Amino acid sequence: MPDWLLRLVGQKEGRSGHSLVLWRSLVREGVVAGQRNNTIASFAGHLLWHGIDLLVAFELLLCWNRVR
Repeated sequence: MPDWLLRLVGQKEGRSGHSLVLWRSLVREGVVAGQRNNTIASFAGHLLWHGIDLLVAFELLLCWNRVR
């Protein structure tokens, strides 16, 4: 990633995201029809925000998409 993007990603202060309850529900149950693209993009952002390796996040998202 370019340096400017890494710096932006590193600025975690003052942001809030979805609750853990919601993330757990999405992982277990999937999403309603028509929301998969938005949800998987949000899920990707959540994983990367929390420092998950890019390739690990990619594989997790592929698995989630296949199963749910």
